[in-house]
Amino acid sequence: MGMGASLETRVPFLDHKFVELAMSVPEQVITRGNESKHIMKKAVRGVIPDDIIDRRKQGFGVPIYEWFFDRFGEFAKRELSAFCEQTDFLDPAAVRRLVRSGQGRDAWFLLNFALWWKEFINGDSRKSANPTESLVATR
Repeated sequence: MGMGASLETRVPFLDHKFVELAMSVPEQVITRGNESKHIMKKAVRGVIPDDIIDRRKQGFGVPIYEWFFDRFGEFAKRELSAFCEQTDFLDPAAVRRLVRSGQGRDAWFLLNFALWWKEFINGDSRKSANPTESLVATR
């Protein structure tokens, strides 16, 4: 999943015997009530500060707003414009206003939909450059 999302991830416990042991622990021991990772938290309590162990899960933010005002924004505008020209799903003027307004999050969702459509419905992914390749070529 990490590679699919272009995120650096690592498996924390690689020893196969440790993994076998962990897989043999019953679910009701691992999770108690609504507390997930109960046994892991218990094992590290006193080693890791309690405020870290007990804090709520945190999301992973992506700087979408900043991306849209850099070279990636031009790529997004081209792709969204092409998508609007090839389909009747979205109002092109509304999409242009959305991108100009700086609402990066909403534009990001539309861009992902447009790229998904291009790849899996239209089968047209080879007609425009990959944004990563475009950025690398300009440096």
